[in-house]
Amino acid sequence: MAIGLNAEAGVRYYITRNWALFGEGQFHRARLGYISNDNNAAADPFGFRATYSAFTLSLGVSYHF
Repeated sequence: MAIGLNAEAGVRYYITRNWALFGEGQFHRARLGYISNDNNAAADPFGFRATYSAFTLSLGVSYHF
């Protein structure tokens, strides 16, 4: 078992009462792994370990009514 991380931060700036600009950043990180521990000789004898890490930046315009 492993622990992952998700973090998010954002900002919104109102230009007028109805229109706004926004920006948002998201960060994701997780460790993945698989090890076959089956005693069956026909089972998959291989495994893997990997670290997933991604950052996403979103920018946009929104209308509020």
